[in-house]
Amino acid sequence: MFLEKFANLSSAYKGQFDLQIILLSLIVATLTIYLALRISHHMYRVRKLLPWLAHAWWMAGALVMGAGIWLLYFIGLLALSLPVETNLYPEYALLYLVPAVVGAGLLLRVTSGSELSLTRRWAIYGILGLAMSVMQYAGIFALHPNAEIKLALSWCVLTLIAAVVLSGLVLQVWWHCQSSMGKRLPSMAGLLFCSLIFSSAALAVQQIAMSSVHFFPSDSDWTPVYGFTQDPGLASWVVAISVLAFSLLLYLAVRLGHQFAITEMVESGMTETLTALEDSSLGVITTDSFGTIKSLNQAAIDMFGYPAVRIVGENCLNLLPLRILKTYKSQISSSGPGLGSLINRPHDLVFSKADGTEFSAELAISPLSRRSGLEFVAVIRPNSALKQAESKLKGLEKKLELLLSVSPGTVYTRKVSHGLPFVYVSPNSKKLLGYSAESISSTAEFWAGLVHPHDVDRFGADCWLLRDKLKETIEYRIKSPDGSYRWISDSRHVICDESGRPGLLVGCWVDIHEQKVASINRELNNQRMVASLNYANMATWDWIIDTGEIKWSGNVQVNLGLPHSEAAEFESFIRLIHPDDRPTIKAAFRNSLLAGVPFDMEFRVCWPDATTRLLHSAGGLMFDEAGNPTHMVGVLREVIPERSLRAVPSTTNVEEWKATAG
Repeated sequence: MFLEKFANLSSAYKGQFDLQIILLSLIVATLTIYLALRISHHMYRVRKLLPWLAHAWWMAGALVMGAGIWLLYFIGLLALSLPVETNLYPEYALLYLVPAVVGAGLLLRVTSGSELSLTRRWAIYGILGLAMSVMQYAGIFALHPNAEIKLALSWCVLTLIAAVVLSGLVLQVWWHCQSSMGKRLPSMAGLLFCSLIFSSAALAVQQIAMSSVHFFPSDSDWTPVYGFTQDPGLASWVVAISVLAFSLLLYLAVRLGHQFAITEMVESGMTETLTALEDSSLGVITTDSFGTIKSLNQAAIDMFGYPAVRIVGENCLNLLPLRILKTYKSQISSSGPGLGSLINRPHDLVFSKADGTEFSAELAISPLSRRSGLEFVAVIRPNSALKQAESKLKGLEKKLELLLSVSPGTVYTRKVSHGLPFVYVSPNSKKLLGYSAESISSTAEFWAGLVHPHDVDRFGADCWLLRDKLKETIEYRIKSPDGSYRWISDSRHVICDESGRPGLLVGCWVDIHEQKVASINRELNNQRMVASLNYANMATWDWIIDTGEIKWSGNVQVNLGLPHSEAAEFESFIRLIHPDDRPTIKAAFRNSLLAGVPFDMEFRVCWPDATTRLLHSAGGLMFDEAGNPTHMVGVLREVIPERSLRAVPSTTNVEEWKATAG
């Protein structure tokens, strides 16, 4: 069966392939795989809706794809030409149809299922590759040449590896097509491309496998078993057309069953819907295309006062008073169905009851295509319910107007299009901003013209940048009717439509002039204070008692010789003080905390350059509402500028001082 390790291949027969027959097998296999991939799409669509139908599609697809791959290999055997007479074992030729169908079924199952893990993917690649290899070598043993068949083991292993790799390749291509199309069926060209890749991969495996087969002269008696070799070209065409016709007929048969099953399901769903409408509080009447009443629910019976046996079979026009019937007669006579132009358009009509009284109601008619023919469903809603809804809506509108009238802000909406035109401005704009809602919404340019000249560029840019931000709050100044400018806060939010495109801009204007001016003045005062402290070479400190944090402002560097971050805590500040002065300073702080009295002291600090500076600090406590001390604030300045003690006091060692100061 297998070649010996150093076998002499010079005596082996040289086989040739008929390229025209190979091309024929590739084309037919591509077409059958194309049908199988379409089947796979149908299977995916109905797998949850009708599981039994999905199984039918799966089996049909496995047969079609399996037959196509089997055909590719079978015609490939017919295309092989040897210098000796060759026949085929028909039972072996049909036997390797089994692994073809099994492999195709697995392929269709994984291509229409959910995402697989990497381990399962490689397992499937291996199973598919093994199925392709088994099918190929089963086909080889279907050959019955007047020669001895030997296989090269190394080429057999290579065939299996190639089958696994190519299986993974075609599956990755198909999964990529599925993900890019969002589980929709690719175009015909895309589907044919995928089918060609599938069939080309199978053909490549066949050619690699045939390279492992060698034919040697045989001394044994040879008896022909089949006559395909009389005319392999004709046989190939017969088999190809037969398989293609079988695949097409199977696809059409299952598709016909698919349409029948879907129709039955839709019909059943319509019946269930009409059954559910039986319990509706609205009147529901079904008619044929000529307006003949076929059924009505209990609410409609109670609404009109007719018994069901009296009204079923009558024309629905009999439910209208004669004067209404004359009004719609021209429309009704020109349209085929009973109520003509009323279809798909709700109308307020007057109906007559069995006792001769009339009532108004809203009528909505929708067509319903059923297997028995075209029907119409009329839903009748008495205007009493409609009026209640309108009354509730008016009540909500009044509540909304009341809320807007006491709101501190003016609500508006603008259309996100060129110019941002106003759609709505709340009526309280006159009270809050000085301009009526009609004036503001008259043109988009009116509001833009009120913006302060220094804020125009930012206001205009933000209006268009908001399309990307979707939500923001900006502050700018607008001109009041008296000519002065006032600060307002503009909070805006973009509402997108179903497709994600900006459609409406909803916002609120709030007058923040007093708060903004106070904030600006506070910032200016703070800047003035910081500038004054810097020019005076002074610093202020704020000790937060609970946390121990010290916040500095002013010229800290000049007084401490260090940035304020080096003295951001109480203990770090104490370490900068001369060791001889620390007890006194700590006692002064303690006394101020306990007695609540201000303090005023002079002390020395150690600079990084080993000099000392004499500083003066004065401050006091700040209390909360309960009278508890929360902060201690004070000022710090150098007593005598440029005064320093270059010599360290004799009572203190330099290195000890540096260690304690650092």
